[in-house]
Amino acid sequence: MDGIAPKAIITDQDKAMKNAIAIVFPESQHRLCLWHILKKIPEKLSSYTSYKSGMKNALMKCVYDRQTVEEFEKCWDHFITSYKLRENVWLSSLYTDREYWVPAFLKDYFWAGMSTMQRSESMNAFFDSNVHAKTNLKESPIEKRFQELYTNVKFREVQMQLTGIIDLDPKLLKRDDAIKTYLVEDEVRVEEFTKLVTFSVDFSEEDADAKCSCGLFQMRGILCRYIFAVFKCNEIKSLSEKYILDRWRKDIKRIYTLIDTSYDAGDQRPDTIRIGWITTGANWVG
Repeated sequence: MDGIAPKAIITDQDKAMKNAIAIVFPESQHRLCLWHILKKIPEKLSSYTSYKSGMKNALMKCVYDRQTVEEFEKCWDHFITSYKLRENVWLSSLYTDREYWVPAFLKDYFWAGMSTMQRSESMNAFFDSNVHAKTNLKESPIEKRFQELYTNVKFREVQMQLTGIIDLDPKLLKRDDAIKTYLVEDEVRVEEFTKLVTFSVDFSEEDADAKCSCGLFQMRGILCRYIFAVFKCNEIKSLSEKYILDRWRKDIKRIYTLIDTSYDAGDQRPDTIRIGWITTGANWVG
């Protein structure tokens, strides 16, 4: 990494690795893999009689449906109390580490494509087979701008978001001087469930700046369909340069394209802190 620490690191639940990262990369944002955590739910909770009668759904609502820290805290407390889970060691450990894995805590950090919510499978399947960098979709000035600047892979991601505004209908909730707040309802798939989720978008008329509660731009560097839908409502034809990220541009020369990593076969004790060991177990976000 040329002596430069990664901005973010994503790992599984390994206490030794967590401690090592805190020491070796104190300025890097560390996140636990949400997928690995949720995969353990049946193993950890299925022995409860209430597991199939609402417990799992209640837990998933806390994780995915609560878009702010305050909402999550209230939901989690209600979940733990309702199902009498105060003594569950696994859930207690998850709550202690909640800032490392709960989406509501992580929306303001850039994760370069590691998403937490996904569109319904039918919509994704349609885009996967029909939308690509050369698809002709009555191109808007905004879409054309991204196509000119972004790599094909990243433009396709933007194009999928733009195409996704077709069935969205932002509703103006309130207006405070030059700031408008919209609510946008969308069908979102979480695990095996599909549900309607309402997102909030704050839009500034002065500088055409927008921020969505879904946090897609902050986490992945790609504007979400909800912001694009609000832009359309306000007839925004061009974007601020803040939304055009250098890391996705095809006209930027990279200093490196491949990082070679050597692995030390020496001391293998779990408490040994070594760069190679952390690199092996982590997903790096530059």
